[in-house]
Amino acid sequence: MRRKKILVTIVALMMLGLSCFLTGCEDEAHDSKYIEDYEEDETEESDDDETEEENDDDEKEHETEESEKVENSETETESSEAKESEKTESAKVNQPKKTGKSSREVKPLVLISKEEIEDSGVTQYIYYDPVTMILFSYFSNSNGPIEMHNADGTPRIYDGKSEVKTLVLILEEGIENVWSTQYNFYDPETLVMYVYFSNCDDSVSEMHDVDGTLRTYDPTSKKEEKKEKE
Repeated sequence: MRRKKILVTIVALMMLGLSCFLTGCEDEAHDSKYIEDYEEDETEESDDDETEEENDDDEKEHETEESEKVENSETETESSEAKESEKTESAKVNQPKKTGKSSREVKPLVLISKEEIEDSGVTQYIYYDPVTMILFSYFSNSNGPIEMHNADGTPRIYDGKSEVKTLVLILEEGIENVWSTQYNFYDPETLVMYVYFSNCDDSVSEMHDVDGTLRTYDPTSKKEEKKEKE
């Protein structure tokens, strides 16, 4: 009987030990599973962090590109504005200076020179407007003074001190079947050509090319003609 109790006790202890052993294995398996899950979570969080960093880098690069584009655009705008400002300033410098007190002020023209154009028998009078300083030319017996121009069509301006040269005769020839003589002149300073008709209302005017620009004379052509005649 005593042996039976001892055997039962041993069996009970063995069952208890086996139960404890099995319980410990389950806990270890549970802990291992927990660790694996934790490591997976950590890996996913790390991947998310790397993705966020890459996105941040892409955004920074995009912002940098946009900033460079804006800077380049601003630089181009400033350069364009600077060029326009230079053109405006240049135009202001090239414009004739206003010498009159007021644009409404009117004064009589002032005579600069009176001289007969060589070999023509025509006397040229040169005046300037004291308000605008624009030059005018008048031929004896003509129908009135005309405004003088530069080759580009702008009014010729008097500086108040320089000599203004008399026109030079290019051609004097009678017009067939008309009681009139045609005179062609050129301005030695601007090379603009003029035509004058005697006994035909004595009109005088500047000459133009087919495109509407003022016609200019090449003085070397006259010298070449003289050499050919000689």
